[in-house]
Amino acid sequence: MQGFEAERLQDLGKVLLWYELQLSLLNEEDRRLPQLLLTGPIPERYLDSSLDELRRQFAQARELLRHAAMLHMLTTAEALVRVDFEDLSRRRINPKISRRFRRIGRERGKKIRLHQDILDTWVEVYPETARSIRQFKDVLRLRDWLAHGRYWNLKIGRPYEVSDVFDIASEMLSRMEDVG
Repeated sequence: MQGFEAERLQDLGKVLLWYELQLSLLNEEDRRLPQLLLTGPIPERYLDSSLDELRRQFAQARELLRHAAMLHMLTTAEALVRVDFEDLSRRRINPKISRRFRRIGRERGKKIRLHQDILDTWVEVYPETARSIRQFKDVLRLRDWLAHGRYWNLKIGRPYEVSDVFDIASEMLSRMEDVG
């Protein structure tokens, strides 16, 4: 039986490496633009564009890549948390939280809520995870904004970079692993 993608990733490091590779390739192409436009041959995708227009396009591409990477990290972290919820519910690995998760599973069925059912339970059972889970919950507002088309003005306490999202998600997953 084929496993879920989240189970195969095992950590967010692969997502961060993917982002860094794509950003490096994008920056290298951007760096080569003046030479390409002067000496040719000019790739078709750059025809009829000035260097300034292309620079704006590359800046937009970097922002889109940043958003894509953060969304990918957040959804991967959510998937890992949900897979862990299922694993702890089934295997009875950790009786302290497993009993709570089994009860939630019986009550909610397939409609397990990330915030209330999983993350809040972690904090109730293991208060030492509260800070990292609170930070993750804060950054989930960014995920909602990214996933739902960015059609409203995002109001969050601070601007997040890809490395921030990686650090927050990794920290929370690590704390859960340490206590669970």
